[in-house]
Amino acid sequence: MDHFVYRLARGIFLTALVLFFLAISPAWALLSLPSPNPDSRLTDLSEKLSEVYLQSMASRLERYPFEVRAVFLPQTQGVNLAFYAEKLFRHWHMPEKSMLLAVALDRRKIGVHIGKALKAELKQAASSEISLPAKSTPAQKSPSASRSPEQEQDHLELLPGVVDDMAKSFTAKGPSSARPSQPPIASSPALEQMVDSNTETGNPLESPRSTRSQNLLPIFLLLGFLLLSGLSAWVLRFWQRQKAQKDLIAKFSLEGQASFNQIETVYARLDSLLPQFHGYQGETHDKLKLFLRELTHLQNRYDQIFDSFEDQVQLLVHPQAQSEALDFFQSLESDLEKGLALFQQAQTVLKNLTELKQKNASQLATLQTQKNHFSQELYELRKLHPQLKLVRLSPVFQRYHEQLKQMELSNNRDPMRVEKELQDWQKELRKLERDLQSLPHLWLQFNGDLRKRIEGLQKRSESKTLLSAQQNKLLQEVQHLHKNMLQAIEQGDLERINQLNEVFTLKLQGLEAQI
Repeated sequence: MDHFVYRLARGIFLTALVLFFLAISPAWALLSLPSPNPDSRLTDLSEKLSEVYLQSMASRLERYPFEVRAVFLPQTQGVNLAFYAEKLFRHWHMPEKSMLLAVALDRRKIGVHIGKALKAELKQAASSEISLPAKSTPAQKSPSASRSPEQEQDHLELLPGVVDDMAKSFTAKGPSSARPSQPPIASSPALEQMVDSNTETGNPLESPRSTRSQNLLPIFLLLGFLLLSGLSAWVLRFWQRQKAQKDLIAKFSLEGQASFNQIETVYARLDSLLPQFHGYQGETHDKLKLFLRELTHLQNRYDQIFDSFEDQVQLLVHPQAQSEALDFFQSLESDLEKGLALFQQAQTVLKNLTELKQKNASQLATLQTQKNHFSQELYELRKLHPQLKLVRLSPVFQRYHEQLKQMELSNNRDPMRVEKELQDWQKELRKLERDLQSLPHLWLQFNGDLRKRIEGLQKRSESKTLLSAQQNKLLQEVQHLHKNMLQAIEQGDLERINQLNEVFTLKLQGLEAQI
């Protein structure tokens, strides 16, 4: 269909072009006017007439009291000779009291145009195109006899007769010397009857209606040519615009459909991944919140694409909404790329979460082993040091055990928080092990060396006659702290031991310095 419209538009244009040049070719002579012969009153455009004839005819035309010029035309088909004579008269700027004859060499026609001043004196006031009677060919004349151009065209001899017919009757106002000095060729009544006036209104400057129509023919043909050219151009532009729209729709429909299909695939994949993100809580949920929000926003965007895709395809053919539709289709590619990126990111996040849960599970198993090892160490310590009851360690040990069980339960729902808690739990367990291993040393130190140092201070205070009230108070505080430290070590109260140990050491050293 598109190829047919293109061929139709091209055919209209070429046809108009051919018809235009064919139509104006006969009237081309009206547009190209020759220059006058500067040496003679005769202008031979055919260049075939003999010099003898031209000189003889020029001398005969020069006998008239007004200027008479003649031009010989070789090709005049379709040309109105009277109109041509009028145009040439103006082109040559001939005086108003003069006459111009346009002689057709290819047919028996002579165009006559008379200036304004001369028309006022002559009877025949209008420009004329005269049809001469057909020539009679003698039967005895051999067709092969050689004849000159002026003999072949014997109507050329009638030029003076035509002028005579025009100048035959002067008005009463005309001068008596208006006659030629020598008698011209007698006027012919038949010739006078063949004069066809160019006007019906009597206006000597106005051309006949038929002549006017013929003069306007090139203009009408040019307008017709321009109209047909414009029509063909419009058909071609319309076809190009329709083809461009179809190509546009086809291009964006195909590309958009491909992106649309891929978006549907990405949407289905994301939809299958979303349930795997559900159920996460706590710190893990907070860190996934931004990503899940972006994922939900993209799904909503995809839903809008699914709902408006067909409508946007139809809007491509409407110029008012075409830019919006183009933006829609051009955005499909970026939406698809964003969806693919989010899908890859979602897969990576799920993979990392799975690996984190596995890592936490492995570490939980390791910490369970460490917890069992700590329990064994506690049992061995009690066995080696029966004086250490360590009753305060059992609740601590139970608390650590409960925390481990809770982390095992939370690993699937909040693996990020469990990862952090496992690190803290492991640090506390290691510190607990170190404190547990230090208990026998602390017991020996406080029950042995430190006890002796306090007893020595007691004896030195008794040997002195008088101690200040402050020194007595400090001594009592040191003895009380020592007793509490022994009790905390025996019970395994590590927190209390850490609180009392530093205070006891400072006060003991201060008391020793004073006493």
